[in-house]
Amino acid sequence: MSVGTLDSTVGFTVVCRLESAVSPNTNPLPTAPTLPAARGARASVRRRRVDNVRRASIASELESLILREGFTSLTVDDMARHLRCSKSTLYSIAPSKEQLVVAITKGFFREAAVSIENAILAEADPARRIATYLDGVGSAMNRCSQSYYVDLNSFAPTLAVYERNAQTAARRVQELIEAGVEAKALRSSDSRFAGQFVALAIDGVLSGALLNPTGLTAGQAFAEIGNLILNGLSATGAQGH
Repeated sequence: MSVGTLDSTVGFTVVCRLESAVSPNTNPLPTAPTLPAARGARASVRRRRVDNVRRASIASELESLILREGFTSLTVDDMARHLRCSKSTLYSIAPSKEQLVVAITKGFFREAAVSIENAILAEADPARRIATYLDGVGSAMNRCSQSYYVDLNSFAPTLAVYERNAQTAARRVQELIEAGVEAKALRSSDSRFAGQFVALAIDGVLSGALLNPTGLTAGQAFAEIGNLILNGLSATGAQGH
């Protein structure tokens, strides 16, 4: 083979390769195979969204069950049977019965606090804000059975959650009283004492100590507590002394 023939052959080969590389029929990055993957990703997102909605619904139903029945005597099997769900669904909320109970207890107090604070924001009168707060606490406590209260106090992790929230309520009432005094809607008083009084009242309502002898509901009891505080602290009442 001559040098000229070799050059010609090499040139032909290079041209063919270049034509192949730039050919419009060539698709070096095919997109068709990625479509099923994209559809799968979207389906996965939808499944997660549905799973989250389902989990939230189950958690809400479990909260109602635990507040009504207590939790010491309930097994995870009992919970699943009551809620008509699988145990794996419950374990997707928390990995054990104990952690489920703590998660539900925390969620109950957290949601109650948000609801009460929203109600306070809608009330302009500093004095009425205290009554609004206590009404909200009463509504939340109405959902708790005495069975739940007994179990709550017998299990250290839930008792710790409860005690933190009772003290938070005491501080919040103290803040509301101080704001009322500053706005001259309430007379000056020991707001810390009033706050601790409310914390004790919450315990008395949950334990039944304030409800059983009086026949009041939790909501009615907290309305009475609100009246006692507001009548005792009212700026107009102070003028009569």
